[in-house]
Amino acid sequence: MKNNRTKRFVLSLLLVVGVSAVWAQVRPATLEYWLDAQYDQRQTVGIDGTLTRNIDVSGLRYGVHTIEMRVNDTKGRWGGTVLRYFLKTDPSFADNQLTKYEYWIDGDRTKAKSGKLTDSFDLDIDVSTLCEGLHSLQVNLADKRGRLSQTHLSYFLTFGENPADRKLAKYEYWIDDYANVQTGATSDGNILLDIDVAALGKGIHTLSYQVEYDTGKKSAPHLTYFLIPELEEGAGVISAYEYWFNKGSRTRVDLQSESPSVVLNDVVIEVKDVMPNTLDGYRFVAATEEVTVDDEVFFGMQVCNADGRTSLAVLSDTFPMTVPVELKMFALDSDGVRKTVDAPKSGRMLGMKSEVSAGDSLTYVVSSQNVKVDFYDVFGNRLESTATVFDTDEVTYVLKVTSACVYALLYDVSEVMNTLSVSLLKGGTTSIDGVASDGAIELARYNVNGQVIHTKQSGINIIRMSDGTVRKVMVK
Repeated sequence: MKNNRTKRFVLSLLLVVGVSAVWAQVRPATLEYWLDAQYDQRQTVGIDGTLTRNIDVSGLRYGVHTIEMRVNDTKGRWGGTVLRYFLKTDPSFADNQLTKYEYWIDGDRTKAKSGKLTDSFDLDIDVSTLCEGLHSLQVNLADKRGRLSQTHLSYFLTFGENPADRKLAKYEYWIDDYANVQTGATSDGNILLDIDVAALGKGIHTLSYQVEYDTGKKSAPHLTYFLIPELEEGAGVISAYEYWFNKGSRTRVDLQSESPSVVLNDVVIEVKDVMPNTLDGYRFVAATEEVTVDDEVFFGMQVCNADGRTSLAVLSDTFPMTVPVELKMFALDSDGVRKTVDAPKSGRMLGMKSEVSAGDSLTYVVSSQNVKVDFYDVFGNRLESTATVFDTDEVTYVLKVTSACVYALLYDVSEVMNTLSVSLLKGGTTSIDGVASDGAIELARYNVNGQVIHTKQSGINIIRMSDGTVRKVMVK
């Protein structure tokens, strides 16, 4: 299913009911559906023969999404859950499509397999090496922009030989990374692991292990956490741990009691206040003045004692997430007066919003070339601009607007910059003071000593124009 430029898509289900004497009174009664694995937000609708349902997807981000459905009959029995993928396409990228899939079994993404998508998507997965029992399958899809869908998790059962007829034959385990996998064999069916962790860094680590039976089938991997404290013997005990996402702020969790070691089981951590690693490929919604970006987020953790000593940081594998970007919006008048503000740091944005008229020619002056600047109209459409860099490191951006409001978004500012200044002038008419007959706009004025002057002064004035030229004029 695709949702190409509309805010809604229509889901049609045709349900056929048999008419045998036994089942004449049994029919589909209700349909449940939910988006992006959010079962707690499922919707229920009644069914009477053919069901056509309009689903509002205007609040969803552009990219790949899932819808899951199941039907309940008049006897209260549920059918199996049906999963479908659909694509909400950005109108500015109308030829978008699904291009890639990735899946892994039993939560072991280190062994993920991927492939290209064609018109149909059918996975033929070999599960002959899995032991009987419950297993999990996780699937991601990616679109032409490389944006990932929500990860879909489903469970399946495998059946095999009588457990009493099998014995443990092999095992494998790895710490932190499957690239460091270790294997071994057993003859008596028992496994005792004696693992040397002396070479590991201080902090939190993961131990994963898996067994193989003499029938050739493997169990699901099992994951557990363990901690190597930095504290020397007698120097103190662990009293708290801290965690963070990417380069964001840290959250401290104090333990109920101090201990020389910590085991974290079934700890639920809310993913919030994430600082994106990059703003490449961000999306700007002008209607809400919000920015998001698809990012690979990592999770970091440290432990510490009451004296403030900490272990070395341990970083997890990354996971995909649509991250909100902090955007500070300021009003900017088109009077040529410079507005100086604090420069946005890494992972943040600065916005300048100006009320103009459709068709205006505008010239922005930004105090440094070490910052990226993008322009948008009131509908969120990107505007093209022409940039000119001057010896003073200032940059001018000349563009024509198509609506009564224009946004300038500034980001990826040099870390050494503490402030940033921006000014805006309207151009394209010779009736405005400071605009030459060829449409070039006066950007800055200097005296013969190279000092900036803000008004005309008697003598020679040196004027820097928006077209890159420098002009000398005599003022009486």
